[in-house]
Order: sequence, then C-alpha cells, then structure tokens
Amino acid sequence: MIIIKIGGSAFSNKTIPLSFNEAPIRRLALLIRSHGMVPVIVHGGGSFAHPVAKAYGLDRGIRDEGQLIGVALTSLTLTMLNGRITSIFSSVGLPTYTLRTGAVFMRSGREPRLSDDAVHLMRRLVSMSVIPMLYGDVIIDDELGFSILSGDDIMVELARALKPSKALFLMDVDGVYTKGPGRGELIRVFKPSMRVAYGNSGIDATGGLANKLTSAIKISSLGVETYLCSINDGESISRVLSGIKPMRCTKVEAD
Repeated sequence: MIIIKIGGSAFSNKTIPLSFNEAPIRRLALLIRSHGMVPVIVHGGGSFAHPVAKAYGLDRGIRDEGQLIGVALTSLTLTMLNGRITSIFSSVGLPTYTLRTGAVFMRSGREPRLSDDAVHLMRRLVSMSVIPMLYGDVIIDDELGFSILSGDDIMVELARALKPSKALFLMDVDGVYTKGPGRGELIRVFKPSMRVAYGNSGIDATGGLANKLTSAIKISSLGVETYLCSINDGESISRVLSGIKPMRCTKVEAD
C-alpha cells in the first residue's frame, strides 16, 4: 500500500484565495490509473482553507464563540475543494470515497486519534479498488474545542495505522532545497541532523515545510520509504510507484 499527500502548493497559489490548478491533479490521477494502484490519498487545503482558518485564528484553538463560524466556513471551503478533486479523479475513471476528517479523528491532549472503524473502512475500500480520500480539516479537540489537523499530520497517523510500504508527499518543487523551496541545491537524502531554510510563500495555518519534514521523518522512522517530490515530475512519481529510485525528489531518512 502507498499513501500520497497532495500538498496545497501542488494545485493552488496560496497568495490567491480559492485558486485551483486542475492540470496537475488530472495528470496525477491518470498516472495512478496507468499503474493500476489503489493508494490512500490525503490533500491539503491550499488557498481554500488556510485564509479562512487564519482569519478566524483557528490555528490557536477556540477562544470565543465568534470563531465557530470560522470552523463552519473552513470546513465548507474544504468540502468545495474536495469535490473538485473528486470530480477530476472520477472523470478519468478512478472511484474515490472521502472520509470526513472531523468524523474519524479527534484530538485528546496533543495527539490526534484515528478511529479503529475508519482504519477498517479504508482497508475495505482499498480491497474494493476504491481510493480512500481524506484532507486536513478542523477537528474536535478535548482541550481547545476545535483545532486544525493538517494533512501532513494525517499522513503520520495513516502510516501508523495502515503500515504502508511507501509515503509520497507531492509539492510544487522537486523536494527539499538547501536555501528554501526551489532555491539552492536539491537535497537527495534528507536526515533530521541537516539544517535547511524553510521560507514559505502565502498563507499557511499548518506549519508549511517544517511541519511536512517533521511528519516525513516520523513516517520514515516507522520503516516506511518516504519521498518528497514535485507533482509536475511525472517520471519520478512513476518510478516511486514502481518501486524504482526516482531521478529527482528528496528521500527522507530517520537518523
């Protein structure tokens, strides 16, 4: 089994609210279909959810009732986004089934908990050749009322529960660079002891590249082969799906 995270930067410009680029999602769907695979897919919120979540301060939890409208609007924009991605996958003949993140995850203390029923459902869907799909969202939090669960954090919990052979994070650049996204040299193998620049562009309520690398390291430490690649590099994605070392991308290894 493989789990795939489609980062928000891979399909949207985070400086432009509600921007959506259909082409890379369509190419990815066609690539998955050509390999005859049934991955579990997680997508980010891009410029749909992040501006709303930031505007209502949801990255810091619920402090007043006015923020509850922000919870509703954030979930609404994510539902809209998920519908567009689902439609693209369906148009190329790939059936998907979305699990509403807030219905299968809760946060107790600082740790998110994935329900056992959701794990069973995802395994059943894959056995039926249906792609389970989740996305970063606002979830119930025992301490904060509501809090944001990022797509990267979802990937960690899926890796723990489903024990996939590979995890693939797709972005708008080829992987991790020495001087920030797309700048400097591409790091072919990233380890926790390395230092890199994390410069982000646009609004991100979930921690950007730093959180992505933290999640990737956790997944790698579970024995899962973990890569960060560009969604526009079809050849490298194809090689990862085929179990072949990609020509570009960054492989993340735990020390």
